Amino acid sequence: MSVPSVPAPVRHVLHWSDMKTQLLARIRGIAFWTAVALPFGYLPLLAIEQIRVSAVVFVGLIAIHILALIAGHEYRR
Repeated sequence: MSVPSVPAPVRHVLHWSDMKTQLLARIRGIAFWTAVALPFGYLPLLAIEQIRVSAVVFVGLIAIHILALIAGHEYRR
């Protein structure tokens, strides 16, 4: 018995689907590890005495941390 071949357009769709799945998994992994590492950046920022100058940076780090937590929540589940 021969195995029926999959038409070329269907193989192409399956290939893009696999690539999309892998890309999302990598994005989730990067987001997860970013969320893990970002708190270590808070300490030097808080040690700086010029908090007024660094307030924008601090709020930006918090915003990035929240986005990374949301994006990386499903990592390895």
